[in-house]
Amino acid sequence: MLRNIVSPPPEDKRPIRYEGDHQFGKQIDTPWFNFTIQKIYDLTNSNYTFSVTPNEYMPGFIQGGLSASSYVKYGNIIQLTFDDTVPLRAKEILDALAFAYLQEGLDIKSEGATKKLHFIDTQLEAINATLEGSSKKLERYKATNIIVDLGAQAQLTSQKLSNLQTQLYEITMQIDFMENTYNYLQTHRDLRGINLGSTTEASQTITSIILQIQKTTSAYIAMSMEFTEQHPDVLKSQKQLESLRVSLKESILNSLGSLKTRKAKLNGIIKENEITLQGLPEQQRQLERLSRNFMVNEKIYSYLLEKRAETAIIESATVSEVRVIDPAILPEGPIKPKRTLQVIIGMLLGLILGTALAFLRNFLDNTVKTVEEVEHLTSIPLYGAIPFLNSKEDIQHYNEAMRVIWTNLEFVRHNGKSKLITITSSISGEGKSTTIFQLAKTIAESNKRVIVLDLDMRRSVLHEKAELSNAVGMSNLLAQTATLEECIQETDYDNLKLITSGPTPPNPTGLIMSDSLEPILSTLLSQYDFVLIDSPPVGLVADATRLMHMSDITLIMLKVNSSKKEFLKNINRFTDDEAINPGIILNGIRFVGNYGYGYGYGYGYGETGKSKKKSTLARFTAAKSDELLRKNAKR
Repeated sequence: MLRNIVSPPPEDKRPIRYEGDHQFGKQIDTPWFNFTIQKIYDLTNSNYTFSVTPNEYMPGFIQGGLSASSYVKYGNIIQLTFDDTVPLRAKEILDALAFAYLQEGLDIKSEGATKKLHFIDTQLEAINATLEGSSKKLERYKATNIIVDLGAQAQLTSQKLSNLQTQLYEITMQIDFMENTYNYLQTHRDLRGINLGSTTEASQTITSIILQIQKTTSAYIAMSMEFTEQHPDVLKSQKQLESLRVSLKESILNSLGSLKTRKAKLNGIIKENEITLQGLPEQQRQLERLSRNFMVNEKIYSYLLEKRAETAIIESATVSEVRVIDPAILPEGPIKPKRTLQVIIGMLLGLILGTALAFLRNFLDNTVKTVEEVEHLTSIPLYGAIPFLNSKEDIQHYNEAMRVIWTNLEFVRHNGKSKLITITSSISGEGKSTTIFQLAKTIAESNKRVIVLDLDMRRSVLHEKAELSNAVGMSNLLAQTATLEECIQETDYDNLKLITSGPTPPNPTGLIMSDSLEPILSTLLSQYDFVLIDSPPVGLVADATRLMHMSDITLIMLKVNSSKKEFLKNINRFTDDEAINPGIILNGIRFVGNYGYGYGYGYGYGETGKSKKKSTLARFTAAKSDELLRKNAKR
């Protein structure tokens, strides 16, 4: 079924498969490739793989690995390098590129000479045929007519006329050369292909300008390989080339005008001499004409032979201005990548990026991290810090932290009265319910009667931690659908009782703000030493505010990497309200050592073998208690 849905790939996209037996040293011809395999060393493997790159992909492949740079700054030596995974292939590509570059330079130089030789050979053939015809006509005329010697004046006139016609032919060739050079200048930007020939064909000025243009063009090409088109030296060379081209055009046009003027004068002189010869007798005049034609053709033929020999010498003596100083070198080992350099660069970049990322994360992270940050951002006293539970071994430190909090609460107890303690947080998930239940257990272990009220009726979890039923609780009690005795439940811990939240009411805030709460709290405070209230988060709803005003102490839970610093700034307003006695508990402190942890404000607990050093804990408890007493005395 799949074959009917998926069509086969097109013919030109299918992989090439070829099988055949061949001998070493003989060319392998196929419709796709042609090459010869030379046996350089004995084969050790049974299978070998050949990678053939199509010709249309080779320019891109060569350009991708080739790089050129100046060997010496502002020098004429260019260094070529080619990066490839096969060293021998890189060497052969560089050698081939150097040979092709040299050959192209020779071809450009010999192209003008070749064209000139072709033109001279064509002219020689035509002049040779004309010369043979003139010679035969002269011989026939002398054989069939009685020849009388010409006078001295007639001979001089005839010889002069022959020289003038030879000069006219030379001027005509110079005009053709100038016109061809001008046309080449109009259609070509690169003038390195012009062959100047001898100085008789071009004035010294034109020759000098063309040589200067060729030199400037070579320098411009060399700079273009190293610099961009906006480089000052490249722009300067461009302007210089344009100025030289304009000068060359003007010089050629001036030379053409001068040559054409000379040609016109020669034509006038030739006509005057021809008129002089008209006065001779018919036979003498005819003999003079035939002799003159033969002499002119002979001189032109000799002139062309001389130019051909000169041009052939120039062509054979043509050498490239570029030469290879050192051939491509086959490296003994890989030159890239430089592992040591890459490792060092990687380490530096990793360090820089890691540091930058750490600073960025620290800048963007607006959560509480340490006790120092808490004490710096708020003046509310810190009652304790709870470590992060990472293993069973941390439970001991966790329980110790609860006893520290309980000790600090004892030091700020007023007149031996029962204490109403409310624990709230900024948002849900900061460990408020777990902390209040564990703190209640710690207080109950000191033979204090403790009851916990779950007033976080929107997200109640205390009944789950105590493994009790939540069928009846604070929502029923506040709504006066159940009595206090029906709502109080026993726990598995002595001296600890719990009133769960009960069924979730439609309006928890209305129940907490009702008049039913105060009588309930008054009754419980008369029966228990401590009443602990699990309050809704103070940062989300207004329920906690009333509970904070009714409580002796309000503990605000903060969690490391969770509580926002902005919340700390906002709760500073509680210090201005005399009806509220706030405190802070920081949850989630991480261990800082193999055998202990620190709270960040001077408290540390360590173990050495089975012995426990509690002197530090005692000093911390006394210090924090004195601090709390001083702050409460100020209030």
